[in-house]
Amino acid sequence: MFFSMITADNADKQVYHEYKELGDGWMYSFDGESKPVSLPYAFSNPDRKDFKISRTFHTDMPDIAHDLYLVSYYCNFDIYLDGELYYRCDKRSRQVPGMVYVIVDLPEKLAGTTITIEYKPHLDIGKFRITVPYLGDKGDIVRRLFIDNMFDTAFLLIITVVGAFLVMIGAFIRFNVKYMNINILSTGLFSLFSGTYMMARIEWVRVLFDIDYILYLIEFNSLMVLMLPVLMLLMSVFTGTSKVIVNVLLHFNILNILAEETLSLLNIRSLREMLPFNHIVLIITTAAFLYCLYARREIIDEYKFEITVSLIPRVGF
Repeated sequence: MFFSMITADNADKQVYHEYKELGDGWMYSFDGESKPVSLPYAFSNPDRKDFKISRTFHTDMPDIAHDLYLVSYYCNFDIYLDGELYYRCDKRSRQVPGMVYVIVDLPEKLAGTTITIEYKPHLDIGKFRITVPYLGDKGDIVRRLFIDNMFDTAFLLIITVVGAFLVMIGAFIRFNVKYMNINILSTGLFSLFSGTYMMARIEWVRVLFDIDYILYLIEFNSLMVLMLPVLMLLMSVFTGTSKVIVNVLLHFNILNILAEETLSLLNIRSLREMLPFNHIVLIITTAAFLYCLYARREIIDEYKFEITVSLIPRVGF
């Protein structure tokens, strides 16, 4: 699939069209007032009120352009054509909030048609952003999104696959070098978690695979367990007070994971709503991790090569 999309430009039997950005000509309606806007458009909406945008398609719309690509920031939405409901998006809820990526198949003859998109916020974030919709052929849209993210995708695939191989090597092959197994295993796990976390956020993956809930779980669970491999490594290397600090951090992270998963499963709080606290945990863990490295710098001097090789990718990510 990747090879076909990359080489499609030179395929004699394939015809592709650039999609059209619909950034101008919109009327924005909010709280009883209307005004012309150009997209993207950001605004404050602390009360989570519904808002609308509308425009009329001109006669310059090509016949091929009848698939609408729309990204919605933390809102469900309804699409109306000439005042009649055409499409309703209710993919997200208060329990599983997030961004919505959809391609809607519109009628082929759009010239003179007025489209209205009514957004319905499902998350208390205060500020919202309306993105630029795109009109074109679905295959062309997905292909263009893939090409735009092609190098990111290749890099993350390498990171993820290498991480998986390192996990298998660290788990099943025994080395006589001190700390080598835990170094390889922790680096592999960190690469695996980092790769899957960022892969779940790539736009073309969200569009092509209609598995929002699974990608949502992959994204947030990968983030929650990101620091566990680092703490595993330090637990095996450190002694004394530094080891006690790392042990406390390890239990702190595990308790955070269990608490967030429980609240999410019981539909009390979504993983996204608990994201600020999760960042606090990551910041505290990282700060204590750096302090422990400084406090036990004699270990770094003794195993400089091994620890440097293991820590460079962590610092980068």
